[in-house]
Amino acid sequence: MHTLHLMTIAADSPQEACINIENEIVEWGNENNWRTICGCVSEDDQVYIHDKDYSSFHPQPGTTLRDIEKMVTGWTNTFDYDAFQQLVKFRIDEETLTAHDWWLLKEYCRFKSDSKYFRDSSFDIWETEYRSWQLDESGLTNMISSNDGKKKYVVFIDMHS
Repeated sequence: MHTLHLMTIAADSPQEACINIENEIVEWGNENNWRTICGCVSEDDQVYIHDKDYSSFHPQPGTTLRDIEKMVTGWTNTFDYDAFQQLVKFRIDEETLTAHDWWLLKEYCRFKSDSKYFRDSSFDIWETEYRSWQLDESGLTNMISSNDGKKKYVVFIDMHS
């Protein structure tokens, strides 16, 4: 399974942004869970492809920060219908729920919380985080501590699990 996770970083070049993210997450994963740094989009909407061969999630030419913001907020607007069915089942007879049903309920509640957060707050790709450091999930992790005059980038990471 492939999952797109995004990380924001300040760097002198798109190559440096991708390499710095790779170095930051080098310890993540194993032979069954690994990642590919696909490329990035700069704060002025310049697209850079880092790894052309091994990814499902290259930023496409013309990708803008607004496109990325829409994508992230879209992650909070979709959820498996089965989780809602488990909520209905819970209201009827909680004793019949399996461990997986309880997990679906937990995920559904997290989804509802995320959706509410994104509706109630203004989204800023350089400030907002969504499922930060949960690299095996669609999310956005902010690594910008101080840009020191460096350009900001959103790096696309294809997480394989």
